[in-house]
Amino acid sequence: MRKRALLVGAVVTVAALVAGGLFASNMGFKLNYAMEKQGTAVPVTLGNSRSGAQWLALPYNQQTNLVNALDLINDIGGVGVIAQVAQYLRTSDAAAGYSGTTGTAFALVPGESYLAQLSAGAPATINYIIVGSHNPGLGINLVASAPGVSRSGSQIWSYPYHSTDAFADQLINEINAFNGAGTVVQIGRYVQSIDAFAGYTGTTGTAFPLLPGDGYSVQVNTNVTGWVPSHY
Repeated sequence: MRKRALLVGAVVTVAALVAGGLFASNMGFKLNYAMEKQGTAVPVTLGNSRSGAQWLALPYNQQTNLVNALDLINDIGGVGVIAQVAQYLRTSDAAAGYSGTTGTAFALVPGESYLAQLSAGAPATINYIIVGSHNPGLGINLVASAPGVSRSGSQIWSYPYHSTDAFADQLINEINAFNGAGTVVQIGRYVQSIDAFAGYTGTTGTAFPLLPGDGYSVQVNTNVTGWVPSHY
């Protein structure tokens, strides 16, 4: 399994008594995230990276002034290390990339994940230090298939670093409990050796573990509005 060092701390206390309980506080994170370039062995899903791409889940509040795609490129290591970063387009189920010189330096949106591809000149493995904090009040919207809006009902979601869901089946159950049984079609994790998402439906596939720093594909058949992911 990919080795990651995650430091968690209460950097901002936003606590209140709600119905006799303590509402979740904002948490800060520092994650040492290993990234592999093309041809390098990938510990999590086995095999070698096909293109040097991975989908990153950033904390919902960035503490390193990450505003757009160029900021993310520079934060990881610059254009000599990063070939491109890309955002997921729901209308086409495809990634639209930005290299630092070509494409659009799109804005980074809390709750969304982004593809980061290492360049041919990058080291075989780099450790990207991700710093940020959680926004416990951020509601996540998941969009179902609709003409001109979403081709398949899929989106690449940013997994909270202190989520209570450790496996894909737990995440399915949480979303379904919030929005109604059968909402989730599948949860997918990115397999770097084939540059594709491998899905789990709750009955077919593998209920894979969910790891901080990784983005996951979430496909739904009805819209989900204002879902606040469960966390510690």
